[in-house]
Amino acid sequence: MNLETASDREAVQRLMRQLHGYAQGLGLDDAAVRKIVGRAIASMPNADDVHLQAEARQWMLRAAR
Repeated sequence: MNLETASDREAVQRLMRQLHGYAQGLGLDDAAVRKIVGRAIASMPNADDVHLQAEARQWMLRAAR
């Protein structure tokens, strides 16, 4: 994950706040969530937060198994 712009870093922080409770419920730590959110942003750079959250949630479910 290479988040070079301030905008990307801000998006990661914003999405991590929004997904905090969901990630906690799955037992994922902040490092895992940061990596997953970064991957979602990198794979869908023009997506809005709703779509990024949906993608990140799917990856979180896989990671929690």
